[in-house]
Amino acid sequence: MLKPCIFYLSIFPLNHPIRQRRLVRRWIAEGYFTNNKESTADENAERSFSKLLNLSMIQAPSTEVYYEGTPLCQVNGFLREYIVSRLTEENLVFALEGHCSKNIQRPGRHLAIDNSWDRDRSVFESIDHSLLRSLTVLGKWESLIISDKMKLLRVLDLDDVTSGVTNGDVQKMVKQLPRLKYLSLRKCKQINRLPDSLGDPKQLQTLDIRETYVIKLPNSIIKLEKMESYVQS
Repeated sequence: MLKPCIFYLSIFPLNHPIRQRRLVRRWIAEGYFTNNKESTADENAERSFSKLLNLSMIQAPSTEVYYEGTPLCQVNGFLREYIVSRLTEENLVFALEGHCSKNIQRPGRHLAIDNSWDRDRSVFESIDHSLLRSLTVLGKWESLIISDKMKLLRVLDLDDVTSGVTNGDVQKMVKQLPRLKYLSLRKCKQINRLPDSLGDPKQLQTLDIRETYVIKLPNSIIKLEKMESYVQS
């Protein structure tokens, strides 16, 4: 199971610090690890993380090692270069960066939107979103980024979004992403409430609203029977 975990690392930019817990919970949401008779999905994912660490495929950043008590890591630079060279062949990860034309290749299962991308609506709408499993956004958020064609999306990670996410955007996410398992709204400071429809995506396992202004959860959260990890300020 290490191979998909290794390719998954290319979602994050070079030298970008990643919380260990964030990566582990994303792997679980993707279905890479499940519970078995001997151990839990968390334990299996943590074990694989340790293997990658021991193999130096992931490593501690040269400066900050912990974030709020959580270990940070980053992808080995040489490994990431190799992974990116294989992306077209494996059709796994696709990144929107800088200025892209409408003639870009079909994206893989994972879409990463970089801070440098110019947020061109026509380019985004020209992409086939129907097979996407994860969406990771860095930098400014635009409401155009969510599409009702993302029916298979399991992971929506806005951990590195700097601005733009509103209460209305969250309501749209919950409505249009029925198979969502991982939702991180961490540091989205314009959010001060969650929609009553939060209980609709029944597969939701992880919800991170740390460093938002949400102080009360909707009653519908009791419908989320598969919720395993919930982080609030």
